[in-house]
Amino acid sequence: MIQEQEKLLSSVKNAIRILRSFKMDQPQKGVRELAAELGLGKSSVQRILATLATEGLVQKNIETNKYELGLSVVELSSIVLGNIDLHTETLPVLTNLANKYGETAHLAILENSQVVYLCKAESKNSYKLPSHLGFHNYAHCTSSGKLLLATVAATLLILLREVD
Repeated sequence: MIQEQEKLLSSVKNAIRILRSFKMDQPQKGVRELAAELGLGKSSVQRILATLATEGLVQKNIETNKYELGLSVVELSSIVLGNIDLHTETLPVLTNLANKYGETAHLAILENSQVVYLCKAESKNSYKLPSHLGFHNYAHCTSSGKLLLATVAATLLILLREVD
């Protein structure tokens, strides 16, 4: 395991850490903020951001002087989402549910303690929820997350009964 980690490029890993640090509630971050958050040197963060910017993965907001994710991230995510059969297969079902019940319908998975939205359909009458594809939220804070947690708990109970 240690030998495999030694083969990793720390600069690439740090670039990915920077990209992953952007969140829906923190879409923009400054160099100092990123350096402090990730425990990296400001000059390293600046060089990584400059490199990511040349590839369109981040862009600098001139008004705030902070960085935000660039359109290349959207392009990459759309490739992933476009090739997930689950997404294309579930969208008509979610749309039907949303229209039938007049509510927003989500397809979500549980990742650690967070729910991740994979697909979303809104009805014409539904309240517009602040959820986006790929959005992470704590499972206990959402109805989708509570449903997933309940399913995990029920499955564990069933498995425990079978063991006894």
